[in-house]
Amino acid sequence: MKFADILKEAFALSWRYKWFWLAGFAIYPQLVGGYPFDFQYQPGDEFPMRHFLIIMAAGMMLAVLTLLAGAFLHPALILATSNARAGTPIRAGEALRSGFDYFGRCLGLALLWFGCGILLFIMLGIPLIIAFINSVILGVVVAFFFIPVALAVAILLTAVMNYAYRNIVLLNMNLGDSISRAFQQFASAKMAAAGLTFTALLIPIIAITPVSVIFTMTQLAVHVASNDSSLALGAFYFFAVVLSIPLAGYFGAFSNVLFTIAHYEWFLRERSDSDAPKF
Repeated sequence: MKFADILKEAFALSWRYKWFWLAGFAIYPQLVGGYPFDFQYQPGDEFPMRHFLIIMAAGMMLAVLTLLAGAFLHPALILATSNARAGTPIRAGEALRSGFDYFGRCLGLALLWFGCGILLFIMLGIPLIIAFINSVILGVVVAFFFIPVALAVAILLTAVMNYAYRNIVLLNMNLGDSISRAFQQFASAKMAAAGLTFTALLIPIIAITPVSVIFTMTQLAVHVASNDSSLALGAFYFFAVVLSIPLAGYFGAFSNVLFTIAHYEWFLRERSDSDAPKF
């Protein structure tokens, strides 16, 4: 199956089943164009520590809730996509109940991925920040070497995690075996996996960018007008609900569906050598 056909089917399936959007939004809340918080600080001012800690706590709570929700919503979407493609679609409730059967393994996988992300930031992100603090030129030089490495590792981790999810759900593998097989699957078709991952990440970002611009412009309008400008704040929340959430939900579901279709076509369906994974 050509990648263009996989892409087309992912768009169609994500559009057909609207409950996928709710799951997609819960799994990928970071796709929302913006959130209504206000943090202002300028060098020389007193640092608003209390406000900063509140925002950090809210961010941590959102991250924890996202990990917990994804541990059963990822397998629910994978099962629902697989059944829909087989011509035996299942209801949202049935998919969600089945998703809980894989909760422990998928949560363990998500925690491993999260830990690897933190380790990557410590190893590459912190030295880059320190380099920029010392010298802009040094920071640019370090970034020139670090950013490509960070992108390559991020693509590898994202592809392996998504393959492992599907090995757990579709092949009922344990956590260790699913990750081992995912690395083998990535190694067997590196360019296809990289292209798939890049597409799954890039298309939602492109789609959400106009909404992010609207969020930014609306927030600026709030600051310019006044803190008591209920009209500007109302417009901000309106755009948050009406535009951002459905888009985030649809494209969050799209990323999940895209990986599920590609994983089946490339690694599970019987195929000849001429049908090897291609991007």
